[in-house]
Amino acid sequence: MVAAKLNIPHYVLDYERELNKQQTRNMANQFGLAIAEKPDSQDICFVPKAGPIFRYDRPQAGRQRQFHQINFEYIGGDGPLVDAETINLALDILKGLEVNLDITLEVNSLGCSETRTIYETKLVEYFNDYKFELSEDSQKRLMKNPMRILDSKDESDKKIIKNSPLITQYYSNEAAKYFDHLTKYLDLLNVPYIINPRLVRGLDYYCHTAFEFTASNLGAQSTILAGGRYDNLITEVLDNAMDEAVAGFANIITIQMHANHTITISDNGRGIPVDHHPKFPNKSALEVILTQLHSGGKFSNTAYQVAGGLHGVGVSVVNALSDHLEVKVYKEGKLYKQSYSKGYKLNDLTSEEVAKKLKGTSINFHPDPEIFGEKNHFIPQKIYELAKSKAYLYRGVTIEWECEIITKDDVPSKSLIHFPNGLTDYLLSKINPSTLVSEEIFWGNINSEQEQVKIEWAITWHTNEERNFMQSYCNTIPTPLGGTHEQGLRLALLRG
Repeated sequence: MVAAKLNIPHYVLDYERELNKQQTRNMANQFGLAIAEKPDSQDICFVPKAGPIFRYDRPQAGRQRQFHQINFEYIGGDGPLVDAETINLALDILKGLEVNLDITLEVNSLGCSETRTIYETKLVEYFNDYKFELSEDSQKRLMKNPMRILDSKDESDKKIIKNSPLITQYYSNEAAKYFDHLTKYLDLLNVPYIINPRLVRGLDYYCHTAFEFTASNLGAQSTILAGGRYDNLITEVLDNAMDEAVAGFANIITIQMHANHTITISDNGRGIPVDHHPKFPNKSALEVILTQLHSGGKFSNTAYQVAGGLHGVGVSVVNALSDHLEVKVYKEGKLYKQSYSKGYKLNDLTSEEVAKKLKGTSINFHPDPEIFGEKNHFIPQKIYELAKSKAYLYRGVTIEWECEIITKDDVPSKSLIHFPNGLTDYLLSKINPSTLVSEEIFWGNINSEQEQVKIEWAITWHTNEERNFMQSYCNTIPTPLGGTHEQGLRLALLRG
């Protein structure tokens, strides 16, 4: 959980100096909660920084190049009570400042990944009707990240956004329950709030709770403190490797859980680019991808169709949350290496000659104990189940599993996870074949380069209608409430 910011006017700064630019490690958009469980440790309230921050990009009207910021994070809690306590702490800080401001708290939920997948589909359907009336930036965002349109400052966009669907209409049961509990906890803490379904901060990384404290007597830039929640760590690195596989550039993924509680995820794909980045000529593309938001290739239309990660920002977030991260890239007969700690590079990119047949990317990382606690480690069973679920969804991919950690659970030390029939194998694992109408599984796929879409399905019918079920996914993200992809399948079956 995170909260920030207080602005104080200062002077224009020299870009060439090494400045504290938005506190990559300590800022809201670089902090979060890992999927690591903590069986015997307590939640941690951590206050890492209070001091000057510098904006590199041109500030918006009413904002300063330099300002002071207070950051605080509540790390380790995985429920709405932690969110409510964080908001309450933020309110206490504002009260303690004794400033003469008319303060209002606005809260919203951005839901879980299932909610967002469905909501983005609905937004695309809505904004497509106004495609040529949208601003140029919003037209670009329409197919890449439609939720970003909601944050547009363009006046013509605002008129269209006014009647757009609300995310509250598409909450999954989990998301609705989570938000309901949050508001009840705020009521118990006597924290006054307004539910604002149009509050859309942190679109690229927040999940569930987002909040803002605003002051009505400050003009256009009225937000004085804000924050939210986001989850998941290892899945962001794993999804990058899996995206290489589903795009046809890799067929082997390796997951290694080491005795020192680091994790290595490797693939035999193309390897992360290491040449100079066009926007940052003094940095390699590898460094930019690992340290900058919105820098990955997933923001191209052709890449987005298979991307299952957090819209291309995940690896930079993982880097910021790790006290150690080492990346190796095998490319065109060379091995490139670079190390990082807490989001900052420790050395320049090095290279050495290796066999030309070697290719791919390997990332070894360790969650920062200052953030997650000394006793917080990844649970092998959860990671093993995650690996199996990915293997089902990525037909034919082989995941090499290695675990040096001894556990009480039934987790193998070594295993080859491979499901050559993809969804068909998954479907058979969920049902009893002897109770089916037909032994044959109705399976098929569509790969349309023109529409930039890949579709796969596996269907069978149970003799007991009550035991029938449907599970759907979009870019490997579960969509329990369905969506246009599920509606299209149902319609096709009925027409057939």
